[in-house]
Amino acid sequence: MRKPGEGEQGYVERYGKNFMLYTDAVERLRDAVNRFCEEHPELGSYYYQDTLKAAGIGEPFGTARRGDLGGYDEKTVFALLLFLFRADHFTRGALRDELEHGSVQRLLRQLRRLDWRRGRLRGRRSRREA
Repeated sequence: MRKPGEGEQGYVERYGKNFMLYTDAVERLRDAVNRFCEEHPELGSYYYQDTLKAAGIGEPFGTARRGDLGGYDEKTVFALLLFLFRADHFTRGALRDELEHGSVQRLLRQLRRLDWRRGRLRGRRSRREA
């Protein structure tokens, strides 16, 4: 996270509100998540809160922090990731806190595991096996 001009954490004012200013890596990840939403409408990313409710997740922050993700499918894990990014629009620094607790990293690792397992079931070889 960077301060304007200093390379550290800070805020920027837009539309009369303060927004967190993140590193380029976090901004690239945010862009990738948004692009993925557009490219995969089957995940229902516009209805991510409904996906979380259907999975019985009442407290997304707690679920992501505990890292108990083994019982969730790709759609639900992606909905959790999307929740963390969208929460930052409403709660300043929410994404920063989740990055510091490792929640985003855990969700990304779980998505990779689920994709690898699905590939194995379809007979696809992962990069690890190639």
